[in-house]
Amino acid sequence: MTDTSGSQHSLAIRSGGVAVVVTLAGVLVHFVVTVFLVFALISSAYAYARAVPGGGDVSSYDQLYKLGGSPMAGFAGLALTGAVSFFVSVGLLPFTAPRPRAWMVPVVGIGLSILIWITAVALFQPPPPDIGG
Repeated sequence: MTDTSGSQHSLAIRSGGVAVVVTLAGVLVHFVVTVFLVFALISSAYAYARAVPGGGDVSSYDQLYKLGGSPMAGFAGLALTGAVSFFVSVGLLPFTAPRPRAWMVPVVGIGLSILIWITAVALFQPPPPDIGG
């Protein structure tokens, strides 16, 4: 009589290992996407401020408040989405049942990050004109 439970067990470990690697790769990709979106948000803010006729000068990170609250809300939303995605993904890995689907958390996080970036850019407000000289 041959014991096949050992081979099934090793297959479960391998598939569990693959799930862990894929989930951690997803977390890394989400980090890279988040960093890219932060830089894209900054460059979009500068481009928007330059395109507004008669708008004030927005030439540094400290002056992004002139575009309303959306740039800072976008930065906070991107950071929060990345942090929550990381902790939920890593938190699911020790549990056997949700492990094969843990890769979905970074994918959903990436989608939410893109939606946050789109919303933040869409809600830019024209900067007030510079008065004085």
